[in-house]
Amino acid sequence: LGLLAHRLGGPVGAVVALLFLSAHPWLGHGSVAAQPESLYVLLVALALLLLIARAREGRLGPWRFVAVGALFGLSYLARPEGLLVGLGAAVVWAVHHRRQARARLALPLMLIVMVATASPYLLFLHRATGRWTITGKAQELFFVGQAREDANGALARVADYVALQRHWRGIIPFVLSHPAKVAARVARNIWRIFGVTLPLALGPAALLGIVLWFLRLRARPEMRLGVCILAVPALTLVLMLLTFRNVRVIASVLPFLLVLGASGLSWIVGGDAVAHPGTRRWAVPVLLLCVAAWWVPRITRELQGHVPPQRSIAVR
Repeated sequence: LGLLAHRLGGPVGAVVALLFLSAHPWLGHGSVAAQPESLYVLLVALALLLLIARAREGRLGPWRFVAVGALFGLSYLARPEGLLVGLGAAVVWAVHHRRQARARLALPLMLIVMVATASPYLLFLHRATGRWTITGKAQELFFVGQAREDANGALARVADYVALQRHWRGIIPFVLSHPAKVAARVARNIWRIFGVTLPLALGPAALLGIVLWFLRLRARPEMRLGVCILAVPALTLVLMLLTFRNVRVIASVLPFLLVLGASGLSWIVGGDAVAHPGTRRWAVPVLLLCVAAWWVPRITRELQGHVPPQRSIAVR
């Protein structure tokens, strides 16, 4: 993750990113549990680093694309959204290099290796369920989310979501029968995730850094590939709109957004946007103080109030 930040924001971006990552309460809380998110983040970060490495010189050889596909396939074995993130990152890279002949070979190569690496679990799911699917719990999570919605956000009782699942026998029949109800649920999840939880988790400094990147891209068009690819893991958040807000899942996306925000802040801290050396000297301490004041009390309260570790729902 530090290397990713260094690619986008230089040494200053790497330092700020590592400070963000090491101080975040959610990431510290999640790191003490034996869960697959840490492995997933490591594999995706390595794959993204290979995709944006030497992008300007165009020296990505075929073996790097093989490695990218294998890393994304392995990330799927840790968390099922690894395939979606891998597909999104590969497509972003191919679109960015669409005028180059090598992109026509790189995209299928990455996808073939990705699916081949992920095939053990894909084949297992096909044998166990009788159909092709990338996760064995999509239907269960959908009805868990609906049961929680019916209970006004409380943890769902097993009997409630099992009864819903047995009655409707699938997601599509329920959606077709309750389109307004599902749409309202999606709208509430959009607000809970993107309007409340994510801004709270990122804090004002990282949010500012992300905004600065979009402003900076006009002056640095060569950085568009790296910024867009680093934002691809946020596709995971879209998957939660039909289930329920899950802090563990959001925490698997946070490192990439924090790296993006930190590299954006390097524009200020590094001196591109602020010329006065005194301002630059105080920028990092002020930002860290701002983050600490925002994160520590609020996210700690959020964890204690909404996601007790002993009652969290494992998601796959």
